[in-house]
Amino acid sequence: MSGKNDESTGIAIGLGLIFAGFVFMAAAVFILLALFTAVLSVMALLALWKPLRIGKITIEPHEARSFLLRGIIGTFLLPFAALALAPLFDFGVRDEWFVYLFIGGYMIGSVGIEFIIEKVREANEAAEAEQASQLTVIPPKPVSPPEQQPFEFARWDDEEER
Repeated sequence: MSGKNDESTGIAIGLGLIFAGFVFMAAAVFILLALFTAVLSVMALLALWKPLRIGKITIEPHEARSFLLRGIIGTFLLPFAALALAPLFDFGVRDEWFVYLFIGGYMIGSVGIEFIIEKVREANEAAEAEQASQLTVIPPKPVSPPEQQPFEFARWDDEEER
């Protein structure tokens, strides 16, 4: 054991353990999201030619194709972006990272964009519902005609009164 056991060593060990915990949690979240994306991709592959119905959810072929296409685009876009931005931020992209970049790109391209599209769709539906509720037509109040004086025939001395 070292003779330099002071308070800063304990703090460094504690912070190292906290950081290691965050790294393991991030890895677990990455693995769970990758598994979720794989399941959704298999479902999209099954719905590629004919609609797939699971309970109340129906996956249409055009939705499945767009899901898979966005994933494929993301697969190549994220590693390309990492390579393009590496010199700008002065970091190197290791060869071991490419597998994770490809998987992460597929996840972001397919599930991430689908999540964003769904949130925008929900916001648009909520805005339309709010707009429809504000556009309720209130029938106009009947307007009474202005009060008219009864008709009188002219008198022979009309001009003198003016």
